[in-house]
Amino acid sequence: MQHKIKDILLIGLGLMIAFFILGYYCPISTVIGIPCPGCGMTRAMIQLLQFNIEDALYFHPLCIIFVFYTLWMMILFIKHRSFYNNGAKYTTWILIIVFIVTYSIRMITIFPNEPMPFSKQAFIPKIISTLQK
Repeated sequence: MQHKIKDILLIGLGLMIAFFILGYYCPISTVIGIPCPGCGMTRAMIQLLQFNIEDALYFHPLCIIFVFYTLWMMILFIKHRSFYNNGAKYTTWILIIVFIVTYSIRMITIFPNEPMPFSKQAFIPKIISTLQK
């Protein structure tokens, strides 16, 4: 089981390095053009790593909660060999609901401005624009 934990951590580290080197593009924003509920989380995490708390919260207000949630889930997995023990399932659902509520508020108050812009270069908006011409 120790090898699985190490493998998971190495895969996660590899993905993080690939995202920083190659860049990461949200599939929802790339296809549809609107931001997803996690929009800004990568930028927020980069700001957190640089200890820019205010900027991190600007990019995504749930970034700090998400860090603690992720750490807690990692501890549960290492301790119990499962993600869904001891109320973690309910915590996950609560976090999903909080993300949806936060997303709704951000879409009403911020969209289509930064940090939640509309992408006219996305696949579907380009098709619609082409068809309207």
